[in-house]
Amino acid sequence: MRYLLLLFITFSFKVQAQDVTVTLTTKFQGTAVSLDSIFIENTTNGSRVMMTDLPAAITTYEINLSRGKIIYGIKELNGSGFGFFPYSNKPGELKLYTRIPAPAQITLMLYDVTGRLVFQESLNCPSGTSLIIFRPGHFLSGILSAEGPGFKQGFKVTGCNDEPTGVSLTHEPVLSSDFAGKSFVKETTDSGDYIFSPGDSIRFSVFDHDIYPGTVRCRPQQGDSIVMAVSRPCPGFPFIIDYDGNTYCTVQIGTQCWMRENMNTTHYADGTALVDGTGLENIGVDCTIKYWFNYEDQPDNNALYGKLYTWSAVMNGNDGASQEKVQGICPSGWHVPGDEEWKTLEMFLGLSREEADYTNEWRGTDEGGKLKESGTFHWVQYNIGATNESGFSALPGGQRLYDGSWGSLTTMGYWWTSTKHSQVLLPVSRILSGSFSSIYRYVFMTPSDGISVRCVKN
Repeated sequence: MRYLLLLFITFSFKVQAQDVTVTLTTKFQGTAVSLDSIFIENTTNGSRVMMTDLPAAITTYEINLSRGKIIYGIKELNGSGFGFFPYSNKPGELKLYTRIPAPAQITLMLYDVTGRLVFQESLNCPSGTSLIIFRPGHFLSGILSAEGPGFKQGFKVTGCNDEPTGVSLTHEPVLSSDFAGKSFVKETTDSGDYIFSPGDSIRFSVFDHDIYPGTVRCRPQQGDSIVMAVSRPCPGFPFIIDYDGNTYCTVQIGTQCWMRENMNTTHYADGTALVDGTGLENIGVDCTIKYWFNYEDQPDNNALYGKLYTWSAVMNGNDGASQEKVQGICPSGWHVPGDEEWKTLEMFLGLSREEADYTNEWRGTDEGGKLKESGTFHWVQYNIGATNESGFSALPGGQRLYDGSWGSLTTMGYWWTSTKHSQVLLPVSRILSGSFSSIYRYVFMTPSDGISVRCVKN
């Protein structure tokens, strides 16, 4: 009985002591990007660790969650083309990479100081990049010659007197040919008081100087591959300032540069004032007065959600009949997005052309989720499918109807376009909802209703 109990305790210890490792990759519009730091928070027990000073050009990290350390990352190799590239060379161990365009046999030959061949072995390496580890054992010193199809290189190697074993050679594929030009790099981090046990809930947050911080929450299991989508400010235009001094961050989505926040101005770019609609009730269907509103006339709402505008205020005298860019309410160099520009955004996120043209229905599958800010801090109660993969960070700013009623704050967001529908002759708008992950294209919005607007760069 004592033996069985001891066996059970030993077995339990081994299971609990098993490390959990995962890989983390951060991508901007499908391309892996490097990071300045990774913050790991165990939301189950409150412990956390910040991994900083990450090596340049790292794009994928293998993380030992049980120890709160990065084991290795994948980075760009210096130089270009194919051949052999050293990683580390210390007494007792040489690490190098072979990068080849097609599967081939690699031959490694070790010569002593007299030029005598003392070791030779061939390896069958796949296309792409492979990691080769050569250990000369107690061999004193010599030259390792590596030869492949069309390239050859020599490396000085030194044995280790403390290593009684003989020569050994191992290799493993690192990346396929689709990722040629990458390699491993070591990195460890002090884990502090961080603690992880299998089953814990983890929040990963990533940071870099030219991306917006990204966050993903999960319950990692051994071998999981975690991919996090992040967004980036527009190159050369990380922010824009309107006439009132409001600052708006920008976000690059495909070939377009969008404001990342709703407009909040009370003036046009030339300083002309819009009309304050505070305190008004039913304004009827008069589409000529250029009103702005704070939701429920509460100034605190505009700081987060921006202001709501009638279509006349947004367009500033333009009737929306042509396809020209309409500056309207936007700062100089920016304009109110037309219906086609919204479609360009939506198709970049995954809508087909046929779906993009649908009218007065929810279109697509997860494209709306890619536009919505994730979580339920601002989208209250629920926020189906929200990932904010695009970085658009759409918020549920609600609407003010022409009759003076308010609705949908925290549950729905509405945005004007600069386009008037050719048949209905009413402005085209977009709707996002916490109840759906798709996007609604609406052509019956009354021009004297007040809704949000974004601007896109010329």
